[in-house]
Amino acid sequence: MLLTLRLMAEQVPDLEAVESPPRRRLDYHQLSLDEDPIGGGGQGIVYRAGIPDATPPDKIAVKEPAVDSRTLDSDEIEMFLEEASTWETVDRREREKRRWRDSEYIVGVVDTGDDLPWIAMEYMDGGGLDDRLEASPDGLPIDEALWIGECVCRGVELAHNCGIAHLDLKPANVLFRQTAGGVWDVPKIADWGLARVLAERTGTMDGLSVTYAAPEQFEPDEFGDPDMLTDVYQVGALVYTMLTGRPPYTGSQASIIHDVVYGGQPALASSERPALSPEVDEPVMTALATEKSDRYRNIAAFEQALRAIRTETLDGQSHTGDESAPEPTPKTTERTDSWPRFQGGFARTGHRSTSAAPDSVTTQWRFQTDSQVRSSPTVDDDTVYVGSDDCHVYALDASNGTERWRFQTDNWVRPSPTVDDDTVYVGSDDCHVYALDASNGTERWRFQTDRRVYSPPMVADSTIYVGSSDSNVYALDASDGTERWRFQTDDWVYSSPAVASGTVYVGSFDGHVYALDASDGTERWRFQTDNFVRPSPTVVNGTIYVGNDDGHVYALDASSGTERWRFQTDNFVRPSPAVADGTVYVGSDDYHVYALDASDGTERWRFQTDGHVRSSPTIADSTVYVGSDDYHVYALDTSNGTERWHFQTDGSIHSSPTIADGTVYVGSNDGYVYALTDDG
Repeated sequence: MLLTLRLMAEQVPDLEAVESPPRRRLDYHQLSLDEDPIGGGGQGIVYRAGIPDATPPDKIAVKEPAVDSRTLDSDEIEMFLEEASTWETVDRREREKRRWRDSEYIVGVVDTGDDLPWIAMEYMDGGGLDDRLEASPDGLPIDEALWIGECVCRGVELAHNCGIAHLDLKPANVLFRQTAGGVWDVPKIADWGLARVLAERTGTMDGLSVTYAAPEQFEPDEFGDPDMLTDVYQVGALVYTMLTGRPPYTGSQASIIHDVVYGGQPALASSERPALSPEVDEPVMTALATEKSDRYRNIAAFEQALRAIRTETLDGQSHTGDESAPEPTPKTTERTDSWPRFQGGFARTGHRSTSAAPDSVTTQWRFQTDSQVRSSPTVDDDTVYVGSDDCHVYALDASNGTERWRFQTDNWVRPSPTVDDDTVYVGSDDCHVYALDASNGTERWRFQTDRRVYSPPMVADSTIYVGSSDSNVYALDASDGTERWRFQTDDWVYSSPAVASGTVYVGSFDGHVYALDASDGTERWRFQTDNFVRPSPTVVNGTIYVGNDDGHVYALDASSGTERWRFQTDNFVRPSPAVADGTVYVGSDDYHVYALDASDGTERWRFQTDGHVRSSPTIADSTVYVGSDDYHVYALDTSNGTERWHFQTDGSIHSSPTIADGTVYVGSNDGYVYALTDDG
């Protein structure tokens, strides 16, 4: 299991090897079309063709009207030319815009003709998704199916950026370029015959594929006109089919239409294929929602959900630190039972010795959001702040859970909010860091990065330190969000920075732990591990403790980065360690919570749950609080790991429990925020 994610990464191909051929002018009459077609459907038919000269490409595919061009009427010619124009628009955007330099998911257009209409396009030597599904009646390999879904989402996102919806995404319209060396073949989207520029046309579409059509394509009066959210549904149907080997709805056309419009959602994908994790169900079923308003807000959000499942990053981010280590002086004095930042203190130890903790618990209140709560709650004064995958940041009354305010972003809010000087700082999957008025949620400023922000912000000495999936660590002025400096790593930064003694400690997916000068971002040292460093480092008494996807927990010298010890678990270590009284507490994907001697890494005890442990532990009053994918929050004795109590929710728990005023606050993937208090 330790090498699973690395092996998956090695199967992802280099897109440069499958770049679309360059555009060039062609003479249709000099092309050598094969006698038999290689594909077709609707109003078009496709032939493989050779080009007689030596200029690449030497082989292309040519799409023509399915009937003799001499019998075409003007409307049919116009429809075919419209398809050619739409296809060229999307292909040109992928080739020319820097934003899409990491995209190679549109079948390239080489040339078009308008007298006898035709489209010369990239020859896709790997066949279609329909062929692959036919050869795999039980579904494609799960990781590959999810990755194909991500790629299709990325291609569709590009089209949406042009104002174009495909509206006929089906297996026959996803074609593959073959690759070498055992990596996955690359999918690309073809056949833009039903696509429409949304500013020009809406309404039902003739010729759509019933099996993958969305409810609004059958009943636009009830569900609204087909649009970009129709593509979200259709990609969801494709992913469902790839995972299970069957479309969401089967039967006659009439029965499929009835079931799509009136029959409710299909059987859960995990119930159709035992090897599937139930975590797959929510993103797929969200995309397949009957009402457009219940689907993902955009195709990029669905892509991110599929990527999270495939790379097993559902926990979002991590944490670490030590309040006994030298810290920057906070701008305001914190109440002893406040928990205003992820993992408590500046050094992210996850430990608060002064917090009273319940001996056994009952639900004081719970608050329902509209999606998973992976964000870890923070508490300041009498308010709980938390994010949700429903794109909102919430402020809740800590005593009864009533909503005080909410702030809407444009994508998931996975990081924990940080509260400092009456301001809430939080990141979002919409690529922004936000500063909000803590009293009413109004926006004070926002800062845009180039990719998702999973990293919970750290605020120290009027500076915000935060990582981004654009590979950078940023230092921002807390008052107005202006950039003070940035440091670029070589891959995503999910890790939340820990700050101690004028140094910022942070991990990166490039496999390194970095120590940066807090004042200007210059590198002081780096330590290389054997896999992604997702968690946030914890700083205690001159030692950095951090987990890694190579299955180890590392202890590093904070001044030099030299390794002091390492401890190996049996799977990924995604959560951040908590450190208290000479012991390191950490969870692993091997279902265990470990207690390790902080001085040499020897194991003191372990506790087994029934699921991945991706929740970062919290220590209070000689008790370890931690969540598990088995839907439980556990309270364990710090001395020997015996269970004091457990509390069951209806979803996996990736949120880190927060302890304040004798209450445990935690989020669950069942969509609720819970407040648990002593049942005595």
